[in-house]
Amino acid sequence: MVDALAVREVLENELEWRVAEVRALRNHAAGLEDAARAQFRRAVLLMLYAHYEGFCKAALLEYVRAINGARAACDDVVPAIVAGAWSKIFVALAGDQKSKVFKAILPEDASLHTLARRREFVERLDELLQEEVQFPEDVVDTDSNLWPKLLRRNLYLVGLPLEWVDQYEGAVKRLLYMRNGIAHGADRSGIAEQQYADLEEAVLKVMDGLMLAIVGAVRSQSFIRAAE
Repeated sequence: MVDALAVREVLENELEWRVAEVRALRNHAAGLEDAARAQFRRAVLLMLYAHYEGFCKAALLEYVRAINGARAACDDVVPAIVAGAWSKIFVALAGDQKSKVFKAILPEDASLHTLARRREFVERLDELLQEEVQFPEDVVDTDSNLWPKLLRRNLYLVGLPLEWVDQYEGAVKRLLYMRNGIAHGADRSGIAEQQYADLEEAVLKVMDGLMLAIVGAVRSQSFIRAAE
């Protein structure tokens, strides 16, 4: 059994220092002249995005570690977790590795090698289902641009609920567009106080929502398959 309180403490500490840094920068901007303040918010917005992406990745990895730490057999977890844990197996199935049986006889018969890989997988299925879940940490991918659809993809990969992201989609997209415009030099204008405040509020709610989703999943052990 994974300790949900320990997971919550890790995530709360991760969120706390990130929020504190963003707010310290925002408070610094408040002491500047109007024009300088609007320009300085550009830097604050860049930091807001960095902490949004950084927290989401750290939180999802903590959840992956919690799943692995449960030491459950693949046969005892929900399909979403098995699919994620077997990601490298599925990549190999779709790859071009040649069957040992037909390697010398029909080296160029791709369809036959594909069939052989599938057969080996089916033959080993019972064995694989008895192995402990070991979710690869590199399955979490934020791609340096954590758009809502990519956040949903990561949630889906680890079996977490997706629907709660919908209410923040517009704000997260605005954050990404503004961040990319600033980073690429396409947007040099300052940012109004209310515009930034609305983005910060929404983004912090996303981070808090992710923490609550993970803690809830660990507490309820929702990754464990219900007994039939």
